[in-house]
Amino acid sequence: MPDVTARKLQHRYFGSYPVKQLCGENAVVVELSAGRTRSFNVSNLKPWKEDPDTFPHRDYSQPGPVEVIGDEEYFTIDRFIKNRWVRSGRGYKEQFLVHWENYPPEDVSWLPVQQLESEMEKDSFTELLKTLQTRKPRPALKPKRKMNNNSQQQQAAPRAQRPQQQQEPTRVRTRAQR
Repeated sequence: MPDVTARKLQHRYFGSYPVKQLCGENAVVVELSAGRTRSFNVSNLKPWKEDPDTFPHRDYSQPGPVEVIGDEEYFTIDRFIKNRWVRSGRGYKEQFLVHWENYPPEDVSWLPVQQLESEMEKDSFTELLKTLQTRKPRPALKPKRKMNNNSQQQQAAPRAQRPQQQQEPTRVRTRAQR
C-alpha cells in the first residue's frame, strides 16, 4: 500500500481538540497543538466521544515532540515521501512531503526546502534525501512571448504616424427590434 492513500480512504475526522472560543454563531477556534489554533465552521466538527470499549485496539493519544528546548518543540523527520514545485513569483520553490517519526500517515506535511536546509544539519538533510524514491525535476520556465513583426512596427512608430482605423458603432439586437 502506498504511503499516501487516496483522499476517500483517509480519516474524515481527527480528534480530540479542545475548543478555545466561539466566533459568532457558526464558527469556533480549536487548539490543534501547543499554542497553535485554527478556526472551523461548526458543520465541519463533531463532538468527541471516547469509547475504549467499542474500539479497544485504537490509540487516541498523539505522540509529543522529541525534545523541548526552552519554549520550542523539536520533532524528528522519519523520511521524505515526495517533492513538488510550487510557483513563487517568477520561479518555482521546492517543497517536500515530510513523514514525522512516531506519527500516523495522516499527519504528513509539506515543508519548503529553504526551511529544512536552514533548520537541519547538512548531513541529516543529505541522509533524508536518500529516503526519497524519486525526485521531480524543476519545471522549465515559460519563455517570454515574442511579438510578431506587425506589432513591433506599431509599437515602434510614434502615435501620430499610426494609421487611424474607423470603428463601426457596436450594434446590439434586443427582442423589441425584430
